[in-house]
Amino acid sequence: MSTVSINSVVVSGGVWCQVEDGSGMLRGAALRTPGIEVPGVHGEVLNVLQTYGPGIVSLPLLVKGVDRTTGIQSGDGTAQLRDNVAYLTRLSSGSTVTIDHDYGGGTVLRATGRLRGDPFEGERLMSNPPAVRVTLVFGIPGAFWADVAAITTPTYSLASGATQTLTPFAGATAPMDEMVIMFGPSTNPQLLQGSTMFVYNGVIGAGQALYVNTATWTLNSTGGLVVDYSKIRYEPRARWFELDTSAGTPTVQLVHSGGGSAQFAITARRKFWTG
Repeated sequence: MSTVSINSVVVSGGVWCQVEDGSGMLRGAALRTPGIEVPGVHGEVLNVLQTYGPGIVSLPLLVKGVDRTTGIQSGDGTAQLRDNVAYLTRLSSGSTVTIDHDYGGGTVLRATGRLRGDPFEGERLMSNPPAVRVTLVFGIPGAFWADVAAITTPTYSLASGATQTLTPFAGATAPMDEMVIMFGPSTNPQLLQGSTMFVYNGVIGAGQALYVNTATWTLNSTGGLVVDYSKIRYEPRARWFELDTSAGTPTVQLVHSGGGSAQFAITARRKFWTG
């Protein structure tokens, strides 16, 4: 049985709070880049780069006037209901809120954001124990749901021009543009997927490694390598690299100079349209 939690507190199927309808977690981020109208041309031209707006998660909840641990009602339950609603509002109104959907079997998807500016409204129900129906709506600035923990691929060793299917990222359904790419000893390494590429036009010597953080636009290194940001080339997006998962498990190509093989690995969280 799946569970939903807000900041690690389960709010689905509990004795005091229940998610009445999970469809609010099945809403993907909206496409932000419409087609381009060209004078004198029928229809419109597709925008080459698709980008998406923030995600939205809607949780319709039923809050009951009972003890949050035992489920026992005290008196008419009014005081407990007021306390539980106050607890829920504190839980959901932080500057950063994490919503986890645990499917069981080790599969947990996470959305990170904050409560939207919509008014907080509750519908009081005439019931015993007393209850309130309230819908919490969260904005997800990062657009997509993601794995809770990052996945690191094996360290692949490829000849120049060879391709590699990134099987650890199988199952991802949304674009992945927040990752750390490790390049081992190589000359002018390039990582490509279709028209997306990241290039470091420099030498990574024996015993050295270059770490490219696409989320923070930073370079780090080991083995005494002195990084040089002027040697970077990337296209076509603002992030240094993005994995397209629309065709299934992503496959990338590694190109480098100097012969032999070169190593790379990627650490990232898989992204998903819905929770």
